[in-house]
Amino acid sequence: MITLVVTLGLLMLLMLASLGRLEAWPFSSYQMFSRRLAGENVLVFRLELEDKSGVLEWWTPEFFYFQRDFGYEFGAAQREMNAELRVVAELEILATAWQRIQLDHPARAQDVEALRVVERCCVPGAVPISVEDTVVRRVAVRELTSSDV
Repeated sequence: MITLVVTLGLLMLLMLASLGRLEAWPFSSYQMFSRRLAGENVLVFRLELEDKSGVLEWWTPEFFYFQRDFGYEFGAAQREMNAELRVVAELEILATAWQRIQLDHPARAQDVEALRVVERCCVPGAVPISVEDTVVRRVAVRELTSSDV
């Protein structure tokens, strides 16, 4: 009898958690696991440093979340419908990244001529997986250090 009561109690708890969309372990619908993603649906924004001789180098910040946050923020700015607001938001994000680059790598920052934002996505149906890079924005660092930004 006790086993039946305990079993029914646990089933009721599970049902309430499922129906109530309880966001606590082990009843979580964390977004990472809520739907399946295809490689073609993943879009990443990366920052490239262009030096005075034209050599390109990926920005590799000291902490990975700086790059991750840059990608999220720039992607959100890209979705802005108003073109003027989009440009302002992009410049603010790039100015913040430029400040971070100068703090992390002051010697390297002296040689940088421009920042390039690269949109990276998987090529649909490519086997093996192939990545396509598209430059969506290029800004000279002198524009980011002016008082207008």
